Amino acid sequence: MAASGGGGRAIRVLNVAEKPSVAKTVSGILSRNQGLRMREGRSRYNKIFEFNYTIQGQPCQMMFTSVTGHLMEMEFEGRYRKWHSCDPVDLFEAQIRKHVPEGVGFVEVYWLISRMGDVLRDRLMN
Repeated sequence: MAASGGGGRAIRVLNVAEKPSVAKTVSGILSRNQGLRMREGRSRYNKIFEFNYTIQGQPCQMMFTSVTGHLMEMEFEGRYRKWHSCDPVDLFEAQIRKHVPEGVGFVEVYWLISRMGDVLRDRLMN
């Protein structure tokens, strides 16, 4: 898995973007398109981008992937679910049910390094 900091040994950092285009763009920016490798993931839509990087003097093997689809669904309760079942104005006050659709569970995390999100955000903002 990941080595603890200090010894100069590269740690592996997984970054999960909200969509495939963001994973590709951010990987290109951070790698400066130098040594950027792309490979297939479990889904043909969610490629894995890999490159070497350094964060605060620590060598890292960066990996970017993404998710697709909706992890949560929202729908109106009961009588509000059909198009002609109520006055549309009633929908502003209607209860909404949030749930995870059946079959969702495709987000797999291989490596996770705490606090890397803040470090990456700071690097991207500067």
